[in-house]
Order: sequence, then structure tokens, then C-alpha cells
Amino acid sequence: GLSLDEFVTSQQYTMEEYREALRGMLLLQKVSERVVADVPTTTAQVHARHILVNDEAMARSLIEQLNQGADFAQLAVQYSLDSSTAPTGGDLDWVSRGDLLQPEVEDAIFSLQPGTRTADPVKSTLGYHVIEVLERVEDRPLDQAKLADRKAQAFLAWLQSQLASAEIERYVGQ
Repeated sequence: GLSLDEFVTSQQYTMEEYREALRGMLLLQKVSERVVADVPTTTAQVHARHILVNDEAMARSLIEQLNQGADFAQLAVQYSLDSSTAPTGGDLDWVSRGDLLQPEVEDAIFSLQPGTRTADPVKSTLGYHVIEVLERVEDRPLDQAKLADRKAQAFLAWLQSQLASAEIERYVGQ
């Protein structure tokens, strides 16, 4: 292996430049850790599934079939237009507030109790949803990908607030 001096030279740094770059990286890491320390690692989450269709009449027909005992997963596989969830019976997996792009769907999910579904179709920009809630946990750990995403969002929000409040002086032609 390379010695530290050889490594620094191979990266075309002087030792002082390398120390300064390392100091900057460590400072950024410390600031980042402090900023994201308050990001919750658990949150209220709901395990839900849905069937997405184009028109309200079809959604109402599906609700009626479900009321008469039809299997939700089978109807989702057969009729749902959501290609990412239809093969798994409409399973949306665990949903936290802010996960979904359609606020109407998210609001419906969080208003339902486990074992219940929407009495009426939920209209979104994608179409009409029939939604069923399977489970609800008020303090469920976020999976690593969601937690990493929330930490990145928190850091970005902090960085933008710092940039917005920074006073920048320009010295032109001096």
C-alpha cells in the first residue's frame, strides 16, 4: 500500500491542502449529523392496498363486489391500472405521511381503521381508487431507504434556509 505522503502526492495535493480538504469534509459530516439528528426514526404508518381504475362507475362496481364478499387482491390483479401494485393484489406496503404523490389517497388511507375500506371511490389525478387498510402502527420504524431520504430532505431544507439567510457581500473591481 501507499504511505500517506505517497497517497497525498498521487492525488496532486500538498499535505496542507489535503489536511484542509479533510477538515472541510469532517466539518460537513459533523454539521450534517447534527442537522439530521432530529429526524424521527419512527412514524405513524399504515399498511394499505388499493385498486386504481379510470372511471367512478367502475370503482363503485368494485366496491359493491367487495361488499358482497369478493376478494380484494383478486380484483386488484384483474382491474387495477397501477402496474406497480396490481401484481401484488394492490399492496401499497407501509405508507407514512408524505410518501404518496396523491394527497387525497394519503388522506383516505390515514382516515381509515384497519380492516375497513373506502365506502366511496377516492378521486385523484390518476383516476379513482378503492382503498383498504390492513394494519396501522403509530410508532413504526422507518425502513432504511425512507429514513435516508428524510435525512437528505432535512439537510437540503437546512442548507436552503442557510443560503436564504446568508449575507453575501460582493467586491467588484477591487
